[in-house]
Amino acid sequence: MNHYAKIDDNNIVVQVIALTDQKITNPETNEVDVSYGKTFCNENYSGRWIDTCVLNIVHDECTLEQCRKYARIGDTYDEAQDAFIPPQPYPSWTLNDHFEWEPPIAAPTVERSEVPADKSYEWDEDAYQADNTTGWKQVDLVTSAEVKLEALGLTKEDLKELLSM
Repeated sequence: MNHYAKIDDNNIVVQVIALTDQKITNPETNEVDVSYGKTFCNENYSGRWIDTCVLNIVHDECTLEQCRKYARIGDTYDEAQDAFIPPQPYPSWTLNDHFEWEPPIAAPTVERSEVPADKSYEWDEDAYQADNTTGWKQVDLVTSAEVKLEALGLTKEDLKELLSM
């Protein structure tokens, strides 16, 4: 099973699909061929398709470089780097050599026992912009989750119902 990402005119990933080995078997060689899979997608589906590896697992058919670039919807495909780059989470974060976004201040390193139950650290861009020596704040996971659900227009009951499906 191999995966392919459809990108739009702005190189944004709009769809990711999986194809069975049968679909990516090159009819000329009768062998599974990742590059033929991209040809298959381009010939049978609309749009432009790029191969990608799921969950960074190296397959026999993929090079290590290919398997570093699993696409997700919303990522941008950088053709020069042959990499899928996730959306920038905050204006102050920068892209590293592995195409991952990093905060300007490293996340706090604390022992699990030092963090109260149901607490975690979350980036606060406003705090960083006001004082660039700060940025990480401790948050209550339950409250934070409720705020995020509310922003999506959901309640805890809605979430429970979704999870029970």
